[in-house]
Amino acid sequence: MVQLALELPSQAGQIELPMKVLAIIGLIQEAIKTSPDITLACILFGQKAEGYAIRHCVDCAIISFMLASSLGKPDSEVMTIACAALTMNISMLTLQGQLQDREAGPTDEETILIKQHPEMSAKILQQSGVNDAAWLSALLHHHENVDGTGYPYGKTGENIPDNAKLISLADRYTALLSPRAYRKATLPSEALGKLLIDRGKGVDATFAAHFIRILGIYPPGAFVKLRNGEIGVVSHRSINGSALVVHALIGPFGLPLPYPHKRETNNERYEIREPLHVNQADIPFSMKQIWGTEASA
Repeated sequence: MVQLALELPSQAGQIELPMKVLAIIGLIQEAIKTSPDITLACILFGQKAEGYAIRHCVDCAIISFMLASSLGKPDSEVMTIACAALTMNISMLTLQGQLQDREAGPTDEETILIKQHPEMSAKILQQSGVNDAAWLSALLHHHENVDGTGYPYGKTGENIPDNAKLISLADRYTALLSPRAYRKATLPSEALGKLLIDRGKGVDATFAAHFIRILGIYPPGAFVKLRNGEIGVVSHRSINGSALVVHALIGPFGLPLPYPHKRETNNERYEIREPLHVNQADIPFSMKQIWGTEASA
């Protein structure tokens, strides 16, 4: 998916762009259908300082797709939302990559470009043959805040399209997960905490609560320490009352386990004690060891 997405900037202004976007969203749809937990884990495992701009759009499209689906939206609308998320920054991908690697903030000129990028991205899509009003609207409004402090139009609350609010949540969350030149990656639990603090200001409170229910405080791919001292990776979310599942990789005394041990966190012994950064669980393992053959597809 990311490899295909790397071609998007070169398609800007060309009629091939909408077809490329739909092809990538089709892959996202298939990945989520096969295993939503593996797809979410790929987001956390793929967080690197390099290649941020494209990867961020793909991550946003994945989460936006899942959120929209969980809300029972029609398949066509889900696809439209994911397309908007994937293309939301198409006019500023180069600048985004530059800012990712720089400790200093944007210059005054760059700030102007950032504030203009929703409209510029919409213009590029229209030049490329995108005439879906819902797609363009979701893209145009994904930086609006419910309290009116966003851009480019300063809209508030109900004046912001719901689909744009979903993309905004995915955008903020995945941006926090990625390491920057000036900070390490934010833990998923901390990123969700920031969304909760921002409810009713930057993000819609109802959608923020739904977001947390769907992803969970510890999403698949998150590293955690259990009450018994083991360290592992979350492999399956808690759905409809089922137990959150962790596969332990390191034993209580800090030694690697011979193979990942499945732990259900509704067992008091295996309750999650604390989240960990990836470098705190530094042990080689493959996704196939955790999720089986589906993860090697």
